[in-house]
Amino acid sequence: MKPGFYNEDGLVTTFDEAAEIGFDIERDYNNLAVLKSTASARAICENLDIKKIIIPEGVTRIGKCALSHCMGVEEIVFPKSLKQIDEKALMYCEKLNEAILPDDVEEISAFAFSHCFELKKVEFNKKILSIGNGAFENCSSLVSVIFPPIDRINCYMFTDCVNLKYVTIQEGTKYIEKGVFTGTNLNILVLPSSVEHIGEEAFFESTLERISLPSGLKRIYPKAFGGCNNLKEVIIPNTVDVLSYTAFEHCYSLDKIKISRPTLDKNPNFGEVYKDLIILESLDDYISTGKTFRQANDYFLNNENILQGENK
Repeated sequence: MKPGFYNEDGLVTTFDEAAEIGFDIERDYNNLAVLKSTASARAICENLDIKKIIIPEGVTRIGKCALSHCMGVEEIVFPKSLKQIDEKALMYCEKLNEAILPDDVEEISAFAFSHCFELKKVEFNKKILSIGNGAFENCSSLVSVIFPPIDRINCYMFTDCVNLKYVTIQEGTKYIEKGVFTGTNLNILVLPSSVEHIGEEAFFESTLERISLPSGLKRIYPKAFGGCNNLKEVIIPNTVDVLSYTAFEHCYSLDKIKISRPTLDKNPNFGEVYKDLIILESLDDYISTGKTFRQANDYFLNNENILQGENK
């Protein structure tokens, strides 16, 4: 099929003709081809009941808002030449089913696919260097995501993706920023050993039941797991230096927090807030004798001689 705009009856207009209604391919300052459009062009696209768009080879960027609010479009075929998707480029393509990104795409900018309510499938290539804030925010049909090996998962990337249940994060990712998985349907998540930073409200009000925190983790920020009402047990790695006392706020099913004494000493407010749930890492043998972890913890926290011996 040739590049152009299609409805249920077939080709409506080619890209050569689309300039007349406001879609155009222009050259940027690097002489690269960029797909652009006007708001009236997107309205015409809706009026023509466009279902499919095939972007021509040679286009390297989809410009800001270029295809946003093309609410009836179900399929977009991206050219192999594509390298960048700009801010809000496909926002509110409400019926778009999938996004299969070509091998040379390196950047997806902020809110590029946000509010694509019927987006069920996203395939990232291994060359992607960055994905912007809120890039897939409120894609409420999205069920699973396999991340490329990027350094940082930016703020609000999957906020309110209410059906997002399966996530794979690759080794090499260091930062999970603010609000990334807020309001998602995640159940179990294993983080790679490279993760050092879990940002504010990163998993806020998600349905997490279990999470494996990596041994290299250094920082857990306010409300990172706030409102995770299904979370029952957490093991804090002894590498954590910064641990917010609201990290597990309103986790009403949380029954056990296992933590090392040095981490607790660095974060006394956390120890005070969660003193009824905390179990020190060295208590395992004591608990095995029949004491509950709360009983054992009370004994250890109130026995200076034992605590001093633990730190020798």
